[in-house]
Amino acid sequence: MHDMDWDKIYKKYQEYLQYAYEPGMLGGIVAEMISELNASHTGFYPRSDKSYPSVRRARLGATFDLGDFPAKGILFQKLYRNSSLAQDFNIKPGDVLLSVDGTEVGRNIPFDSLLRDKVSEKIKLTIDVGDSIRTVGVKGINSSRNYNLWYDDWVQSRRDKVDELSDGRIAYSHIQGMNESSYEKFEDELFGMNFDKDALIIDIRFNGGGSTHDSILETLTKKQYGWSTSRRADAEKYPTPRDIWDKPIVLLIDEDSFSDVEIFLILFKNLKLGKVIGMPTSGSVIGTGHINFMDGSSMRMPSSGWFEMDYNNMEGDGAQPDIYVPMTPEDYINDNDLQLQLAVEELIKELKIINYNYSSPE
Repeated sequence: MHDMDWDKIYKKYQEYLQYAYEPGMLGGIVAEMISELNASHTGFYPRSDKSYPSVRRARLGATFDLGDFPAKGILFQKLYRNSSLAQDFNIKPGDVLLSVDGTEVGRNIPFDSLLRDKVSEKIKLTIDVGDSIRTVGVKGINSSRNYNLWYDDWVQSRRDKVDELSDGRIAYSHIQGMNESSYEKFEDELFGMNFDKDALIIDIRFNGGGSTHDSILETLTKKQYGWSTSRRADAEKYPTPRDIWDKPIVLLIDEDSFSDVEIFLILFKNLKLGKVIGMPTSGSVIGTGHINFMDGSSMRMPSSGWFEMDYNNMEGDGAQPDIYVPMTPEDYINDNDLQLQLAVEELIKELKIINYNYSSPE
């Protein structure tokens, strides 16, 4: 309880219960009470006595420019590279969406409403591609699939940028979550596409946590203990174990690096595995569980903590980067990834690449 007097806190908020005439108001009061503890991973979720119709809006795997309208239609701003519009129909930024299922779109004309209740439905789009007007049919996708398309595009854009800035010598890997699938993907990339690189950027920005910090640290701290040979390799000696990484690393963090990923970050720094670049984390490091109550409400309650070797509690004490690099809203909008650029610059310094012409961000 962070040494707080819980009974005293309860009495403080108890008088407001008389105003809680529906579950949502009770939830607000309990949330205020819990906030006195200043503990992460904690919350009360009241039952819902109301039911609302669920209306899903289809997505198209693209974004639109809603600030600069042509005479007719809406400009495509970005096409996610694995979307149907990009892969199957070669639609590009700057092409103009003219209509959705026969209804024209444009300035002051509703657009989102034309995609309501069309997830998994075929949607007819009329598009001006510059030299012709084309009509294409695509399946409306849900928000989860649309996010995955965005995420894959975002990761590949980072990887392409790192390749460009380092002449292909630096590897890039983003760990999406602290779960088994993300860990397996990281290992596959590390000892597959990235194994012949000279250095590595590990990106854990907007990683919401999980439970795999031990696995990742074991991979990064594994050391060579001998040599082995094989007749199939002409008896040439090679290090054993073969799946080790002993080259320079930079770790990218931000304000949304959360929970188990903060444990990984703190231990990464303590083990001196490389530089850390970005912004401080929140210090949200508590193990938690979910409890369901008989009225349909539930609560998330912490049950375990994590501490450094000197017994410093990781909860409430956010991890600090070695180099602070803030990102403005304009940087995000324009995809001006200053943190990534500086990570490349720092690794280039460490590798002492000769005659490498690179300008650091201002």
